[in-house]
Amino acid sequence: MPRHNARKIGRFMLTEVKKEEDYAVYEGYEETRPERPVRVKGYLRDRVLLENISVRIGIEENVLGRTVAYLRARYGELRKAATGSADPELESSMEGGSAISQTSTSAAVAISDADVPFEYHCSRHVLLIHDKMQSSSKVFLVRDLMAGSVHSVVAHGRLLEEGAFFYFYQLLMAVHFLHLHNVVHRNISTDHMYLARASTQVRLGGMSSCMLESQPNDLDPTQQPRSSTPQPGSYGICSNCHKDVPIVASPPEGGALAATGPERNGNGEGANAPPVNMLFTVCRHCGVYQSRLQVLQTAVGTPGYLAPETLAYQPPSSLMNTTMQSSAAQARAGERITDGQARDIWACGVVLYHMLTASLPFDPLAQGGTVQPPSSTRSPEQVYEMVCRIVAMDYQIPAYVSDTSRGLLQWLLQRDPKKRPTALEVLRHPAFAIVRDSVLRSF
Repeated sequence: MPRHNARKIGRFMLTEVKKEEDYAVYEGYEETRPERPVRVKGYLRDRVLLENISVRIGIEENVLGRTVAYLRARYGELRKAATGSADPELESSMEGGSAISQTSTSAAVAISDADVPFEYHCSRHVLLIHDKMQSSSKVFLVRDLMAGSVHSVVAHGRLLEEGAFFYFYQLLMAVHFLHLHNVVHRNISTDHMYLARASTQVRLGGMSSCMLESQPNDLDPTQQPRSSTPQPGSYGICSNCHKDVPIVASPPEGGALAATGPERNGNGEGANAPPVNMLFTVCRHCGVYQSRLQVLQTAVGTPGYLAPETLAYQPPSSLMNTTMQSSAAQARAGERITDGQARDIWACGVVLYHMLTASLPFDPLAQGGTVQPPSSTRSPEQVYEMVCRIVAMDYQIPAYVSDTSRGLLQWLLQRDPKKRPTALEVLRHPAFAIVRDSVLRSF
């Protein structure tokens, strides 16, 4: 990037590369470390909920960052004991310190020596913020600048199975690390799979909507960090009363969802509802008429990657207060996989399908993965048809996909969240035996 346009912000020299309504994106470098490029997102303080940013920083620094620092130290000790020298990259990453690297390790979770190497490798596939700054008008979050994303690679065509598995295994490592520490990502997609090291190493970013489901020390869930964004669940948020609203209309009795027609679905849109296009809905709480696409935008995640249970309406008993409590209760009860983790696994299945076919499984323009759809924005009608197909589990796996990949996709894209595998179970699948060695040797 041209450095003559850069201006100094804190200790960084940055150039604005993108400006949105709520934030601006900068790229540049730290003055003392010009060889390490950074990407900075500056949120306008009067346009964003500072609580959301505070929760994100708390999760990335206090939960994940402390663990990463602890693993780095433990891995360094093990490597030095085994070889007599420390990892050069480990030492360089600790110099000059990021906020996360310098964090105290006193709160790190206790793990055995045998667990350190693999968990440490998993942690290296999570792209965390490494610094933060504030001004009178903005909050700046700083992370390393990546070369591109898997989405930009797939835009040129589908990947061979070996390459797709290579990227997918690294994604699973990142997801396993997050889930191991009770963090759910909630917005996994190929857009957030960033590429480093000559496009061979994947690092999972897009952590702005992540959520802490529970804590190992079994603290009161009401005392845990929470976000005021909609929690993962089967609803969107009304633009007027901010209560739960169904995203997808329930199908009429004895038939599939129609594109248009009167809405009589038992969710507050019954006999008195006007015969409106199904792209619109009426809030069952306040009666305000609004676009379903607007409601969809308030749900957490990318539409094509959302799990069916997120879209098929199931009224929660309390919108904002019970989600984390129920998740923590499940964790205490020893559930194999929580609801939030199951949604992440579903999104991983969509990612694998996307890499193998260069299309999304429920995209109406993809024709079952036999056509690579245009990259242009979908119309509201097409987006709504896509989310309706997700609820109906209406997708096809192309004939050119191998039996191994077909079995993996069917394993991941299951309607019942409790039947989906955990990230660790997928990592142990025999299909990834060769890929695992390649990934670990790439460091």
